[in-house]
Parts: sequence; structure tokens; C-alpha cells
Amino acid sequence: MVRVYKKKVGSRPYANRSDEVVEEALQKVADGELSILKASKMYKIPYGTLYNRFNGKHGKKPGGQAIFSDEDEKNMIAAVSKCGDWGFPLTLMDLRLIAKTSLDKRGIIVQTFKDNLPGDDWARSLLKRHNTLTQRITTNISRCRAEVSPATINLYFDNLSSVLKDIPADNIFNYDETNLQDDPGKKKFLFKRGTKYPVQVQNHSKSATTIMVCGSASGILLLPYIIYKSKNLWESWTNEGPKGSPCCESPCCSKGTRYNCTPHGWMDGITFKEWFFTLFLPHANRLTGRKVLIGDNLASHFNPEVIQQCEDSGIDFVCLPKNATHLTQPLDVCFFRPLKQSWRFCLNEWKNRNTKMQSIPKSSFPALVSSCLQRINDVGSISSNLESAFRATGIFPLDRNAILQKLPKEDYPNINDIVVNYLKDKRFEKTDKNRKRKKINIAPGQSVTSAILNTDSDDDAVIPYINTDSENEVENEDVIPDYQTPTKDNLKIGDFVLVNVQLGKRKKTIYVYAAVIKSIVNNIYTLNGLKSLDDIKQIFKIQDDDVFDVDIIHIIAILKTPKLTKDANYIFLQPLSDVREA
Repeated sequence: MVRVYKKKVGSRPYANRSDEVVEEALQKVADGELSILKASKMYKIPYGTLYNRFNGKHGKKPGGQAIFSDEDEKNMIAAVSKCGDWGFPLTLMDLRLIAKTSLDKRGIIVQTFKDNLPGDDWARSLLKRHNTLTQRITTNISRCRAEVSPATINLYFDNLSSVLKDIPADNIFNYDETNLQDDPGKKKFLFKRGTKYPVQVQNHSKSATTIMVCGSASGILLLPYIIYKSKNLWESWTNEGPKGSPCCESPCCSKGTRYNCTPHGWMDGITFKEWFFTLFLPHANRLTGRKVLIGDNLASHFNPEVIQQCEDSGIDFVCLPKNATHLTQPLDVCFFRPLKQSWRFCLNEWKNRNTKMQSIPKSSFPALVSSCLQRINDVGSISSNLESAFRATGIFPLDRNAILQKLPKEDYPNINDIVVNYLKDKRFEKTDKNRKRKKINIAPGQSVTSAILNTDSDDDAVIPYINTDSENEVENEDVIPDYQTPTKDNLKIGDFVLVNVQLGKRKKTIYVYAAVIKSIVNNIYTLNGLKSLDDIKQIFKIQDDDVFDVDIIHIIAILKTPKLTKDANYIFLQPLSDVREA
């Protein structure tokens, strides 16, 4: 039989009428309003068809009969839908295996199915009969984000409702940082049919520049704050950036976009403090009443001076729930996607004009950001995007159901409790802790026995747990280590730090080392260098002969104290990607 049947003109006349018309004719015959003959002539249905249906004959559907009953198929579709809602979607092959399991359990053997496994055509025909299912490309989220439960969301809104009471939309803000990459991404082009390796000649790189974005529930976008990865900031990098429309046009934002630089290229405590005092605070001070500033709970955002200024200026500093920014962060939900789409469009146009440039010069970046924001306003509306973002996250107007309805529900009447409990265990399961690794001392060629396994080894080591979940928005794939900004007050003996070291004949080559503070005398820090033992720069060992003095300006960041193993190695929680050793 053909895969897609096309009806011939004049054939199968019963297919030209609906079941509703036949049921209406039968109902009038049953009520005595019409005879079978009169109903046949009125509704143009063969007399034999009405007679057989009225007397309960030939009740089956025409053509080949379905393997499963309507109730079985509905239960199967409901189970597949439930799996998708809980974050464990099934493929067509999974659907076929479910059908095979059901047939095997009942002891039913279908001759048309090879090994009792339905074919791909059966699965596709099932989707046609039940159009509530469709195939979609998925977006992966980490397990820690999937563990966000209704209890977490309800607690968040219980606290938020008291903070947002009587606060107008103009006074509710959300901030977040994201990066704009030097890669326009993939796009469909025209090629000769049969082309095996379609390519586009276009320079690109993996570099990215961080920007801080902040918007209000009333649709006002503050000017962006651009952070370059560099040791110094040059004047040419600050020209032609966004100023005025489509961002805030009030006098508080008349100076235009602000710029800064950090050695690592992302926001730290110092840059966040400057963003707050130079961009957000002037805008907030012109508003009357209390203000609310909502953002994620990164350590770099908790600056004592910022918190104190918030208290003095009547600004409530509110943190979002952990691992839930994909649901609760307005900029993540509705703003960053059109921003990235507009950025890729503008970047592609720029690269088509500058075909010989390997990457975006920092001097061209501000103008590209300005074009990107202007295009968002031309295609859609920045104001409406921001308003939709706060509405979709239930912040303004306050509505916790806007988020709760996105979480999986437990009230599925047609689903077996075993399926629901299995999905709950899969979504909220507790991951086993990494077990201690132990080296087995055994000569080559010798078999392993229990006596050998019970012997102690001096090379015991703990496998480090590497947390790959980022608190930043979903599209940023870089794992950003949690560094602390160094100051004279928080640096002490025994701290592990990142330090800049200039080497070479002319002292122009800059390296970045991990080190530990040995002593502090007259603001001179004596450090003992560490050397990495693996490629990802997570395991280090102290170099006893590598002792040097530096000033505080050369100390980049304070690291979290690593774990010390039995063989005197230090294991950090995350790889130190900034380390650049000679």
C-alpha cells in the first residue's frame, strides 16, 4: 500500500460524508421523524448504509482495522505527553517500543509487525489520528534547573508579593549580563541538489563581549554597559555606542553607554558597582517612591556599598530563586532571544562588508550594538518585549500561575501512578556522590584478588566534583568561576589567588599564575606559585622554589580554597581557565 493515499475522484463515496451527518440521520429515524427511506433521500446516504447502521450491523470502520482500541491509543498518547511535560520526551522509536511492550504483555501477536514491533508508518499514522502530539526539536536544560519545584516557586512569590505591593511598573527593574559572540551562526542557503558538504566562506571566532542589560516592567530599556576583555580601555572602543532612542532618553541617561574592561572579560564586583552607581542609580533617583531591582544571586553582585546605597535610596534588592532564571528572569525569558537574533543579523551584514577582517575590532563593537538595538525596535518593539517579559514571569502584573503552569502537572487521570512516580523520581532524583578512588598496587600479569583490594595505597585520591551548571542565562555556555575581588582588607595569609606576572627580556609577556600568599609586609605580598598537573587546570601542586613578591595591583582575584589530597595536590572546584603558564 502507498505511504500517502490520494483518493481518486468518484471513488469511496462514503468518505465524502462525515460521521456527524450519519448520526443526525439515524437520530431522526430513531425519533420517528423520518423513515429510513426518507432519511436516505434527504441526507443522500445509501439506504443499505442507514439500514445496517440502524440495526447494528457493520459497526467497524472501513478499511484496515486499528491494532489498539481508541481507549488504549488515548492512554498511550497521554503517557507520551506526560513524559514530555516532565522533561523526558520520547522519540517515535520509544513510542513503537511502548506498543510492542503492551502487545507482548497481553500475549497478542500481530503478524504484520516484525518481531511484534510496529513500524515507523504505524507510529506516524497514530500521530495523524491523535493530532495532540507533534515532533519538536528540544532545548536541553541541566538537571539542577529541572529540579525547580512548585514549592520553590510558591515560596519565591510569597516573598515577592510583599515586596512588590503598591510598586508601579516604572519602578520595577530586572538586570542581567549576557555575551555577544563573534559568530553569526548557521543559516540556510541555496545549493545544487546533492551537495554533500555545503559551506560558507566567512571569518568568525569564539570571542565574546559581555554587556549588562537592565529594563523596567513599563518597557524602558536602560543604556547597556559594555565590558571588554582587556587590561586597558582605549578611547576608540567607546565611540558610536547606543545613546538615546531606543533606550532611555531621559536626562539621567544623556551620557550614553558606559564602558569598562576586566582581565577575564566578564562582570566582577568592581564593574557591577560602577554599573550601579553610573547607570542604574541616576535613573532610579529620578523616580518617586520605592524601587525594586531584581537579579540573579551571583557573588559579584553583593557589594556592601551597593547594598547600603539601595537601603539609603529606597531600593529593594531582590534575588531570583536558584537555578530558576530560565523561568523567573524576565530578560532571559523574552528579551535576550530577539537580542541575539538581531545581533546575528547585524553581525552577518558587517562580515559581508568586511570580508578580510578575522574578527570584530573592539572599535566597531559599540556601533554594532547600537544597530542591533535599533533593529529590534524596527522589527518589533523593545518596550513591548520588556512588558511581555515581566508578564510572562509573573512579576508584573503579579501572577504566580504564569510560572506554575510551565511546571509538570501531576493530575493526569489516564496515566498510571507508576508512570507518574517514575517521572518524579527521574526529575527530582538525588545524584550519587563520587566515590573515593583507590589505586590498586598490582604487578603486570598478576590477577586481582580480594586480598590485594583490601591493602592500603598511598595514592588514594578523591575524584573532584565539577559543577557544570551556570547561574547565567541559558545561551551562555561558558562556565564562569566564582572569583572574589581582591582588596587590602580581604587579602590574608593562606589565600589562594590569581596573579599577573610579566616575564621575558623586556617584561612584555604577561602570564597568569595561581599562587598562595605566604606573607604580607608593607603591602608587599610574598607568593608561592602553583603549577597545574592536568590539561583543564584544575589540579595544582605547590612549587617550593617558585617564591616571588608582587603588589596588590597584580593580584587579579581571590580563589575559593581548594581541596588538599593525600599526595599534597590541590583540587579546585572548577577549572581555572584564566591560568596561563609559561
